[in-house]
Order: sequence, then C-alpha cells, then structure tokens
Amino acid sequence: MADPSMAFNLYVWFGNRGRPLVNHSGMLTLDNNGTLKIVRQGEDPMVIYTSPTKNIVGTLLDTGNFVLKELDFDGSTKRVLWQSFDYPMDTLLPGMRLGVNHKTGQTWSITSWLTTEIPDQGPFALEWDPKGRELIIKQRGVTYWKSGVLIDSQFENISPDVTSMYDFHIVSNQNEEYFYFSNKNQSLMSEWLLTFMGQFKDLRGPDIGRADNCYGYDNNGGCQELVQPVCRQRGDTFEIRSGYYVIGDSLRTNNSSLGISDCKAICWSNCNCVAFTSQFANDTGCGFWTGEFKAGQNNDFVSIYVLSSKPSHRVKVLGKCSAWVAHVGAKA
Repeated sequence: MADPSMAFNLYVWFGNRGRPLVNHSGMLTLDNNGTLKIVRQGEDPMVIYTSPTKNIVGTLLDTGNFVLKELDFDGSTKRVLWQSFDYPMDTLLPGMRLGVNHKTGQTWSITSWLTTEIPDQGPFALEWDPKGRELIIKQRGVTYWKSGVLIDSQFENISPDVTSMYDFHIVSNQNEEYFYFSNKNQSLMSEWLLTFMGQFKDLRGPDIGRADNCYGYDNNGGCQELVQPVCRQRGDTFEIRSGYYVIGDSLRTNNSSLGISDCKAICWSNCNCVAFTSQFANDTGCGFWTGEFKAGQNNDFVSIYVLSSKPSHRVKVLGKCSAWVAHVGAKA
C-alpha cells in the first residue's frame, strides 16, 4: 500500500477515465468530421465528443484547459463547443468550476482516484454548495467535511495560509451557480488535489481540508458529526502499521471497485472489526480482521490499519467474536 502522504499525481484530465486501454496504441484524435476520439489498435474508437460542425480546432491552453472551438470564416473563435474543464478528475485548477448549470443539468465537481495507481472514480467528491456558500467533501454521497461559509474572502475551516494566495469567485444566476478560484500571483500555477484517502491538498502549500481525519464524532476542522456505531467512541482512530500481522478471524472481499477508504468505512461501521487492509497489490479489495489479535513484526511489509482506542474506553477483545457478515459494495 502506498504511503497516503505521498498519494498525489499531476494528471488533470483523462479522455478515457474508467475505460483503460489494453495496450499502448491509444491516440487522441480530432477527425475531419469534428469528432474527438481515442483510436486504438484492434478495438473500436472511444468517442469523447461529436461536433455539429466540421470547422473546429482543438487547443491546449496555458491554463491546462483543452478546448474545442468552432471557427468563423476569418479564423476567429465563433464559440467554444467543448472543454476538458467541464469534465475534471481529482484536480481543481484556477478557472475550473464547481457547481451546476441549471439550463443543461450539468454539474461540476472533482472526484478522487480509486487508488494511487487507478484513476477510476474513487470514494471522495468535492462539490460546491451554492445555498450554503461553502465547499463540501463527500464520501460515497455522505458529507464528511465542510469548508464553512465564504465570508470576506475567507472560509471558516480553511487556513489563511491557503486563502491569502487566492481570489475566490461566485457566480449565481438563473442559469448557473458555481465557484472558482484564481491566483493573486498570475505567474504561479496552482493545483488543488483531492486524494483517494480524502485529503484536500494545495500542492503549493498546506492542506486545505482533511476528510481522511473525519470519523464523524466531532466537528473539528470542518468535520461533520455523523450517527456512530454504538461501539465507536470519540478519539477512536485507525493507525497504519507496516510489516505487522494480525491473528484472528478474517474476511476478505475481491471487489476491485473498493479502495482502502471504503475498507475503512466498512470496518468502522462493524463493531467486530478491529483491523483492515487492501486485498490486492493495487490497493483494491478489502481484508478485515475480527476477534482476538496481536501484532508483531513479519517480513511481508504489508500495511495494516488497526483500531486504536483511548484507554478509558478501549474495546477489549477476549477470545473470538461471533461471526459477522459484511455487505460489501461501492456506491457511486
């Protein structure tokens, strides 16, 4: 399992997210009919966009936005037909929108990778709440973190060390409601990244938000309070241990649509679960442990997350716990 503190990448757009190529023959093309597609050897092309006109050009802007524009007869831009900024992944760049277009029904949000190696949509999403005027991070649809209301260019739960570097913009009318940011220093490039563990990071500076630290029992730092299992108490956390083993009853799932944060949520919600890890080398699938356990060094160097409780309410595990059945699944 990769070190979560190093879990970031610099890819800002994929034309085939969730549809990996089976070989290295893929090529992004814009054909004479105005169709943007990925062509690949031995397979049908992946169509990304089909233009209503043939007189178009594709341009990669300095902002990182890949734009398809319809040209007028004199070569000037007539209109923007399609842009990659409307289909972001896990990275928010200056000028990218978070919000909703009420006229078209399109929403703008960023979604984490599933793991450090798999860019499929992961468990965390960053959205803009136009009514609350705040940023929110959801895990599988459940709100875990909020930025607090934007007042006088400052979010309640985001450090001034971050906000002082940016200008924040809100657009609200009958057609659109969205948020975007810009750099005060236009010579710098910024990237806000949402990791597969739930960290919301400014790659130029400190963390913006830490949904990965939100267990649902308090509202510190923007965390949201959630209904808790009766066995989980304030201060309980999972601690990562590398090169350890756990002895006890185990349950494993081969569901490759689950990332390590999904495993964490499943283990937290079941009172018999005392530890978890990934099932596969690519950090998908889940392994859970219940019952009596102890940890000690081994030579496998497997990263395991073990429940750590405050001494005042530490869960005692004596003998084997009763068997439990986990419903394991990922919801979009």
